[in-house]
Amino acid sequence: MLSKKDVDALGMLAGPEVYQKWQGLIEKLSSGSKITVANTGLYNSGKSSLFNALLGREHFKVGAIPTTKTGDREILTDSIELLDTPGIDTPDSSDDAAAFDALMRSDIILMIHNVKTGMLNRAEYEWLKRIAEGMNRETIADRMIFVSTWTDEIQDKSDLEKLRSEIQRQVREAANGIEIRYAEVSAKRFKTGIENDKKALVDASGIPEFRNFVIDAAKKFSEKAESLRRQELLNLCRITRDRLNDKRRSVSDEIDGRKRRIRSRYDGAFETWRGILSRFTSMRGNVQSKLNECKSISYDSYFENRIYDM
Repeated sequence: MLSKKDVDALGMLAGPEVYQKWQGLIEKLSSGSKITVANTGLYNSGKSSLFNALLGREHFKVGAIPTTKTGDREILTDSIELLDTPGIDTPDSSDDAAAFDALMRSDIILMIHNVKTGMLNRAEYEWLKRIAEGMNRETIADRMIFVSTWTDEIQDKSDLEKLRSEIQRQVREAANGIEIRYAEVSAKRFKTGIENDKKALVDASGIPEFRNFVIDAAKKFSEKAESLRRQELLNLCRITRDRLNDKRRSVSDEIDGRKRRIRSRYDGAFETWRGILSRFTSMRGNVQSKLNECKSISYDSYFENRIYDM
């Protein structure tokens, strides 16, 4: 596996996203059997509320303004860790970078969407597309789950059905045509059911079923994790190779361009000095010829011949 020095060098040459992918993969390869389940979505999508519902207690901060900055972790089971990431599309652009970095280090990603806002907006769509492009295509279906929250706020079932169909179309399109697992939950309904000891509300929230679904998905991922991570490693090696080749071509083109600019700038002067050099080379040849002639005859004979010639 690459050393930190190697990864830092790749980051400089191949770009920050490749750097993040290598960091994430190295972390996953060293994590053993633990599976990290991370959430992502707009800051008001209900990410933290959903994780609290899965835990069955309040742990992750919930607020009307962005609260998660660097990511918060908590154990769901002995083999599953939940990671609450910063919300996307906030005024602080560093949150997006921190969120993407955390996702690339995770095993399973839950993309959370608040259905009260309707279909995916542009920020959510582009974010989902960016995540999918950051993964090995063969692992997307195993690593991603799309979750619609606040489903109880849509009273008309036909409206919910139409919205569900349109959201699933957007998700499939953003994920390069790959069918991503889809779930609908209501953390609000779950919390109300727990507080009022109403099992019907708890069951209707979809949270117990979804919790089992996440645990099962993590178990299945764990069973094939070694193979999936090997695929991810091979894919990342290909991406890195292509990026480095692109960088090499770019640098080579830049060097050739600079050579051409320098040559065109000094071509005139170069030709002038080459002409001067040629002239002095010729003169030096004449002088050398005369010196050789002096050495081959006596000085007296040489001067007699010169006087005779005159």
